[in-house]
Amino acid sequence: MESAVSAEPLLTSLSRREGSALYCLIDPGNAPDRVLTREQREDCGVIRNPFFDDPLAKRLYLQPVAKVDDDLLALVKREHRALPPRRTQPVAFCGWISTREDIRTVAAYMEKQLTVVSPQGKACLFRFHDPRVLERLEDILEPWQLSRLLGPVDSWWYFDHQKRLRELSPHGERRGLGRLNLREAQWQAIKRIADINHILELWNSMGIENGYIASPADIDQLMVTAEGYGLHEYDDVSLFAVHGLLTGIEFHQHPRIRQLLRSMSAGRDYSMVTECLEDDDWERIARECRENTHVRHL
Repeated sequence: MESAVSAEPLLTSLSRREGSALYCLIDPGNAPDRVLTREQREDCGVIRNPFFDDPLAKRLYLQPVAKVDDDLLALVKREHRALPPRRTQPVAFCGWISTREDIRTVAAYMEKQLTVVSPQGKACLFRFHDPRVLERLEDILEPWQLSRLLGPVDSWWYFDHQKRLRELSPHGERRGLGRLNLREAQWQAIKRIADINHILELWNSMGIENGYIASPADIDQLMVTAEGYGLHEYDDVSLFAVHGLLTGIEFHQHPRIRQLLRSMSAGRDYSMVTECLEDDDWERIARECRENTHVRHL
């Protein structure tokens, strides 16, 4: 059954933005049906990958969209239906943006932002346009950094992890422009995004009927906690995250779990020390976590 999606946020916001143009941002690299003809590209802003000489047909592009309510409603529904079923599948539709700047100016600015320098001084490809990345950047970056990253973009609408249409308006009283500089903690958070998506997909595939919808932010918090306990292998970190989603974000503070975490050694990893726990044990841990005031209930 197709889930409902509302175009109201997009329509309402656009009604307040007189003089702005609307564009859709498309990544056709893994979507042959989104490749444009040469004639269609003439009206678009094409964004070159600064690290790879991709064929023109596979480059990101900004395509003008007519701001007609009925057409936009149909467009939102169509893009929603076309979303990949799995979180780790390539995303072709990156969102809609509104701007008062010329399309080629915006494309050139976004092209520059595809390069980010790590705190160690290494130039890297920064796929900020991917909605799975952009959603996390709202939490990772400071408001002024988001403003600088998106520069001439007034608003950006994209589908989040629950496939809801979400608006990002990055600018406050002052619009930022220029290169984005990242702190070490932010850099590490960005590096975790790919694993977050894999764990989120794992969680969704489990079909847990507890009424709880995990968020990328929840998983990131659990990953950071796992790393604090010395867990670095993906299998251990993902298992730790799933346990946290099942029993409570602060499950690691439970005395039984703390005892098991202390028992880890070079020859005994997280999966080994927790395999002694049966379903009844996990249910008791979850119940006791819920009953303790110092543990946040999911």
